[in-house]
Amino acid sequence: MKAKTLVSLAIPMMLLGGCGADKVEKKADTKVESKEEIVKIKVSKEEYPKRMMDLDYTFEYRISEMTELAVKSQDRNNDVHKVNKELEETVKDVLKSLDAFYTVEPPKEFEEAHKTVLKAVDCYKEAIETNTKLAKTNSVTKESRQKMKETMSKGNDYLKKGFEPIKKAYAETQPKKLETVFLQDSKELVGVWGKNTTNGFSKTMEFKEDGTYTVYDDTNHTSYEQNHLNGTWSCDVATKKLNMTFTEYVKDGEKLDKSEVNDSVVYTVMHFLDGKMNLQDDKGTRVEVEKKK
Repeated sequence: MKAKTLVSLAIPMMLLGGCGADKVEKKADTKVESKEEIVKIKVSKEEYPKRMMDLDYTFEYRISEMTELAVKSQDRNNDVHKVNKELEETVKDVLKSLDAFYTVEPPKEFEEAHKTVLKAVDCYKEAIETNTKLAKTNSVTKESRQKMKETMSKGNDYLKKGFEPIKKAYAETQPKKLETVFLQDSKELVGVWGKNTTNGFSKTMEFKEDGTYTVYDDTNHTSYEQNHLNGTWSCDVATKKLNMTFTEYVKDGEKLDKSEVNDSVVYTVMHFLDGKMNLQDDKGTRVEVEKKK
């Protein structure tokens, strides 16, 4: 668990930049389906926002799977060959989740927003496909990692802009569900958050009523004593800004000095509905989690 990964609570696409040493395999005859080959399905004005929100959630979920495997591929205690085979398949799943955006033929009311979203999809695909090719030949460099980060960041900007009218329209179809306690006093943040996996619920963070929180190692699933982050949190309901200040950071059983980590991070709550939350920091890094039931 790397300090910057935990401290930023990132879903770090840049972790793939470290996969070059493990030579993620990709068969030469495997090609991603081109946009021209994808059959578009016309979606009505009423159906479009929900359809796009579902696609975005699927993409975020696949990204989290890929990130987890990318981290595991760096741990020599794991069966790296097996993990890389799993990573290869997961990368394909991520690309398929991106291709799904191309299948949507938007109503005229959302044509411009959809074009912007597809620009984001193009950026994400370029970054992932390029990095996979470089990893196959062990050619990942510092420069290529930086290029991928820049492309991903550009994609995040496009996605945020494109989804603004989509989320607004979706919210208008869910007025009662969106008018939750969270929008009044942030109490709905209190609880355990993480993601559902094939092995059960993986705990990422816990927000407590007393204004403190804990972040856990949900990638390697080490014990609390080995890896965790403690701090205080507050949420400005009007601006939907979640501020997380760090008070204690333990990595591999050793408490790090505060000078070694950032003092705090601020997230914007981009999406909060039906027990699912999407956060984004000022660099465009996004975190998607679900509340434990």
